[in-house]
Amino acid sequence: MAEDLRTTKPHRRGITAGLRGKASPAAMHVLMVTYQGADLPSVAKEAELLRETWGSNVTILETSFAAKSEVLARLADRWDLIHFAGHGTFDGQDPWNSALHLTADPQSDSQRVTASDLLEVRLPQSPVVVLSACSSALAGGGPLNDAAGLVGALLRIGARGIVASRWPVYDQTALAFMKLFHSAVRRGTSAQASVREAQNALRSERGVEDWAAFSYIGAP
Repeated sequence: MAEDLRTTKPHRRGITAGLRGKASPAAMHVLMVTYQGADLPSVAKEAELLRETWGSNVTILETSFAAKSEVLARLADRWDLIHFAGHGTFDGQDPWNSALHLTADPQSDSQRVTASDLLEVRLPQSPVVVLSACSSALAGGGPLNDAAGLVGALLRIGARGIVASRWPVYDQTALAFMKLFHSAVRRGTSAQASVREAQNALRSERGVEDWAAFSYIGAP
């Protein structure tokens, strides 16, 4: 059976010099926003991974108990690292409508956070933001070349850098990548170098559609 993707069709989900010069790994404050839906079983495993990696430094926001308004309010707190795991969609007609989905209903406006919604927030700690969600790195060009989309919104509101997927990714692939990424960051490796380390580790055993899916965008 094929693995679930983290896009919505919804199907797919989808730090330290990035975080270096800021909090040391042992002192970092981490927020994870989790998708609630049986179609992405690895999201629960991803949450457990962050608990094991970051211990009492991580806050898990389970979206079965939180709507868009609470997610946006929590994003505005002082985090060093923010991690979203769930479905992502890119809207090529209106990139500002690209979204991170909190539940399995892609049409529920109260249960999705769009790029436009993100523009209402400010990220005071200049965190690295991880989007473990399909196609979350995509941006609209257009005549103004304004980088419209989730990544463009996050950079505008203060994110130092973003780890996101350039195309749809399988649930298990995202989990494997994030395990390597967070392990490297926890050791004190920069976010950008941690992405490269995870890619190199996956490259020997997976195809390019897996190891090259996630990239780092932002300040080094």
